[in-house]
Amino acid sequence: MAIMLTVGLIATWTSSPPAGEWATFAVTQLGGGLLIGALVGLAGSRLLLVTTLGPAGVYPVLALGIAGLSYGLAAAGGASGFLAVYVAGLIVGAKVPLHRRGIRTFHEGLANTAEVALFLMLGMLVFPSNLIDVALPGLAIAAVLILVARPLAVVCCLIWFKFTWRELTFVSWVGLRGAVPIFLATFPAVAGYPDGNLIFNIVFFVVLVSALVQGMSIRTAAKWLDLTEKADVWSPVAEELPIGDLNAELVQVRVTTQLPIEGKYLSEVMPPVGLITAINRGPRLLIPTPRTKLREGDLVIVAMPRRPDANKIVTAWAKGELDPK
Repeated sequence: MAIMLTVGLIATWTSSPPAGEWATFAVTQLGGGLLIGALVGLAGSRLLLVTTLGPAGVYPVLALGIAGLSYGLAAAGGASGFLAVYVAGLIVGAKVPLHRRGIRTFHEGLANTAEVALFLMLGMLVFPSNLIDVALPGLAIAAVLILVARPLAVVCCLIWFKFTWRELTFVSWVGLRGAVPIFLATFPAVAGYPDGNLIFNIVFFVVLVSALVQGMSIRTAAKWLDLTEKADVWSPVAEELPIGDLNAELVQVRVTTQLPIEGKYLSEVMPPVGLITAINRGPRLLIPTPRTKLREGDLVIVAMPRRPDANKIVTAWAKGELDPK
């Protein structure tokens, strides 16, 4: 949405399009991005599942090619390439469990490298002396974003999902701005807008203020709002680890005190589908028996036939939403 608005406003300044063109532009960007991303994602996930390429490291490269194809097709059709890549990634991640871990690890490293490189390049465009001149308007804009705009947007979007006031407050406070706003702030300057450099300097200053004020106070805010946890409970409860070319897969569950299976014997909480094959407890690997008691921190490995809802079934079991068999 931010990309669409930035490009649309620049187009409005350069050519003053009528309202109808604005609507067509929005529908083409969003609708086209969704459609192309879904089609490429479905085709790409099918390709990743049926193609045998040999080395495991080749599949992340193929996934990267699928992402590039979705962006290129969308951009060529006047749609949002960023949205297309996002949708294609969601579909590939949901439908390709066999190579998910390798693809995710590869793309996490690639994304972190790209973000660092982008910050370095954007930093070369900034002169600290120019930031002093925009300090007052930058502080005013940052105050409005932090104290008014984001809290209002968070409440309007999340109040329907029964979040507590503490959770809404925390989500409102941790709205960090990263490289994307700074990158978009270069568009007016590149387009020749008279105040393009001023916009870039203000946006850069606002991002710095947000990172310093909100970024450095996240832990403190979580403590004040009593939202701290010892462990990341639900992300993920279960994760699939496919077993080569066999028609089976492993699903792993990290046991926490918030899960009802903690403190129970396996004879009491056997999963309805599959079989618990091993339990990783610290440095030891346990062979489970009916008298094995699950403890906090255990990594439970469940083997089961390959099926699209394997992760959901094991997650529901770990949360106590399914009756044990």
